Amino acid sequence: MDQNRADGDHDGDPLHWLPDQPGSAWAARIVDAAPVIILILDDDGRIVYFNAYFEQLSGWALDEVRGADWVEHFIPPRLRARIAQLRQRAQAGQRTRGHVNAVLTRSGGEIEIEWHDQCLDDTPGMRHGLVAVGLDVSQRERAVREMQLSEEGYRSVIETMPDGFWVVDLDGRLLEVNDEYCRMSGYARAELVGAGIGLVEAIEDAAATAAHIARVEAQGFDRFESLHRRRDGSLWPVEVTVSMNRALRRQFVFVRDLSAIKAAAAERLAAEQAMRHMAFHDALTQLPNRRLLADRIAQARAALARHGGHGGVLFVDLDDFKRVNDRHGHDAGDALLVEVAQRLKGVVRAHDTVARIGGDEFVVMLAQLPAERAAAHAVLDDVARKLDLAIAAPARLGGRTVRCRASLGGTLFGARDDLDAILVRADAEMYAAKAARKRAADPLPPA
Repeated sequence: MDQNRADGDHDGDPLHWLPDQPGSAWAARIVDAAPVIILILDDDGRIVYFNAYFEQLSGWALDEVRGADWVEHFIPPRLRARIAQLRQRAQAGQRTRGHVNAVLTRSGGEIEIEWHDQCLDDTPGMRHGLVAVGLDVSQRERAVREMQLSEEGYRSVIETMPDGFWVVDLDGRLLEVNDEYCRMSGYARAELVGAGIGLVEAIEDAAATAAHIARVEAQGFDRFESLHRRRDGSLWPVEVTVSMNRALRRQFVFVRDLSAIKAAAAERLAAEQAMRHMAFHDALTQLPNRRLLADRIAQARAALARHGGHGGVLFVDLDDFKRVNDRHGHDAGDALLVEVAQRLKGVVRAHDTVARIGGDEFVVMLAQLPAERAAAHAVLDDVARKLDLAIAAPARLGGRTVRCRASLGGTLFGARDDLDAILVRADAEMYAAKAARKRAADPLPPA
């Protein structure tokens, strides 16, 4: 510090305006050494003095700005009207304590100062002057603003996010919830805050929830699916993401409503299953179509390659189906096809296959017939007779009785038989049976 500020030069003596008195130089030294700002303004608000501490903070030397207007020189334009009012109040005898405002530095920056003002109304020559003591609170104000911004940002994020949000203590109590979770659950915030997770958790009981909280505390994170219970008692699927804040000993929980996702997934699965069913089944009878029949025969041949034995195929053709269709209409014809499909399924075993391959033609594939060929033929013939009888039984369709006969032809197959060859042989046997019936003049029952 310049020795002249404290000793001989009145221009550097903050107390030069007082009557000469012993110790004024010592007082000046004390003021300059104080770790607070000491500012003196005259009746017109012009700078009379500030101490060395303010010089260090602001970058201004007293000699550069002595006599300058304090508000115009050191106060940012946005604050000048307010500071001028505060100075007027202080000059009128009202002590102002603890107001904070920015002060301009020589470099163009700002520092935040907390001021405590006192009017010099009992000081000769300075009846409306002002002495102010200031504290540099820049760091404190910056921390407060950051905290406010952080809090505002935190609030903004959790209240605008599309997911529910909780803060949970390690006892499983909800300390905070956002508006979205209130909307999702139907609960008011006051009903949720302070309640246990068990109020809304529909899968885990209290013991399981406590264990889950402890597990998250240990590993720091978890993501899982669960069911939550709304206020009206209904359940909805959720995805829960939990992270552990060890410093706060709190768990932050994000809750995503999976209702729409699950519904869309179920619809997509149903659509895929429907498309697959359509691709492999007959639309009218819901029996396997030619494509699925080929796959079933391929599976049967593979099983025969492993275990031996025979499979069988029966070709079924409804005799004179066109006559029924023409006489009673297409609806009756369709109903007859559905009825025949059900009768065929009722004769064979669960692991056999009944397929409609077009029009009035059906194919029955028998799996796991006896290994001995004669025995396998006997089973094939027996099933054919049962199918013939089932088809020939009268059918009640739309208030009328309809009777229909069928021609059947069958063949055995083994692991090495070609699929097309199997079907050609069975088809040939069916046509041979149809021709034999015509030669025998076996008339159809009236339809």
